[in-house]
Order: sequence, then structure tokens, then C-alpha cells
Amino acid sequence: MMGQSSRIQESPRPVPQETEPGLYRIPYIPYGLNHFYLGIQAAGYGSVHTDSLKPTTCENLGPIDFAMSPGGSVVAGVVNAFTEKPIVGIAAGLIEPDSSVSFGKLIGQEKMTDANGSVRLDNVAVGRYRFVIWRDPQADDYEDQVVVIERGKTAMIEARVKVRGKLRVDVVDRQGKPIEHVAVSVTRDGKPLICAERRLDAGGYLFMTFDAGPCHVEATGPTLGDEGLSGDAVIRAGEETSLVLKAKS
Repeated sequence: MMGQSSRIQESPRPVPQETEPGLYRIPYIPYGLNHFYLGIQAAGYGSVHTDSLKPTTCENLGPIDFAMSPGGSVVAGVVNAFTEKPIVGIAAGLIEPDSSVSFGKLIGQEKMTDANGSVRLDNVAVGRYRFVIWRDPQADDYEDQVVVIERGKTAMIEARVKVRGKLRVDVVDRQGKPIEHVAVSVTRDGKPLICAERRLDAGGYLFMTFDAGPCHVEATGPTLGDEGLSGDAVIRAGEETSLVLKAKS
């Protein structure tokens, strides 16, 4: 119909009303919600929330009590373990101590390190957590350490991060054209490096390794003969190193 907006109008978020000191009333919760959560956050006390609640009638829901105790803070300095220089713009946060990093509950919001390689997390409830630094969230690549938050105190920690390097390997023929359908392996001191292999366009390969250092690369395939191709490279922290393996025939 002309003149009528098709945009769906969202219900306004209900504003809690303090009826008594420490007692709040939420005047309106839309009936028919599948589920919702109630939570509270107070400066210096951290935050807490309920489990999933489901309104089934039009009656008042409650009362719901929140037990809160004063919390603390954590300040971390994040440095490159190889260069000892601060790492700027890397994500950090806290998760529950016994949960996996991939699926664990994030406490508060993750933050990025500042120009000094520092990050501060405030209003954290008292308890034991894992302080996590995500080198590459897309690859689930992280480092973590245990931190204990005490009442009214600031936990100071130093995080030394082993920054990974990237290695690109291109396998080409005598004319420099890419050779496809090849398998590439990377080893160090005779042992395979733990890495994620990624196929690039034009027949190249990209490896994301865990540690910087020297490595040996081998490529095998139906057009490379029995011995295949091999070469050596040095992976540098925070950089991408390229290695071209060229067929002789």
C-alpha cells in the first residue's frame, strides 16, 4: 500500500523503575516472547543475569533477587614474546575458568589493546577466570592464563604472546605457471609443524604456523616425479614469507 512504511517497528526497551533503594520494577515486558533474560550491572560489582525466562501468562513475573558482591579489575600488558614490544589492537577478554575458549561464556565484553599494548577490564565479579588473547579469532588461535579477581583490587598481569608468522608456498613449472594438485608439508627439526593449510588462487598454498623460525618445505604430486620439490624458509613473527618451488622439467 502506497504511503505506508514496510519497516517493522520494534518495541521500546522497558526502563526499570527504582521503587525502593535496591529494588527495581520493570513496568512492561511484551507478552508472547519466546524467552528473555534479566540482568544487572553495577560499577565495582560486576554483572549478573538470570537464566532464560519465559512469560506464559499476563500475571506479574517476580520477584527476582540478584545477589551481588563488590568485584575488581584486571589490567594486562600484552607484548610480543620475540621482540618484547607491545602488541597494539589485539583482542582480549575473560571467560569462565573451566569452559572451552571456543564455546565458553565471555565475561563482559572483549576489548582491544591500546597504543601501549595494554587492556583494562573493570567491574568483574570476584572469582577465578581465564584471561584470553585471540591471535586469530577466525582460526580459533589464542593464548590464555589464569587470573584471580579479588574484591576491590586490580590484578596486574603480563601476557607474552608468541606471534605467529605466515608462509606462502607457490609450486610452479619451468615457465612459472602454477602446478595444481600438489601436497605441501612443512617440518621443523624433522617434525611436522601444527598448521592450517589454505589453498590460494592460482595454485598457491598458504600456511598459518604457530611459531616463528626456520622450516623445511616439501611438495609432492603426480607431475613432480618421485622426489618432488623441496626448499627451506624462515618464518618471521607477524610477517608473511614467500617460497617458490620451481620444477626443473
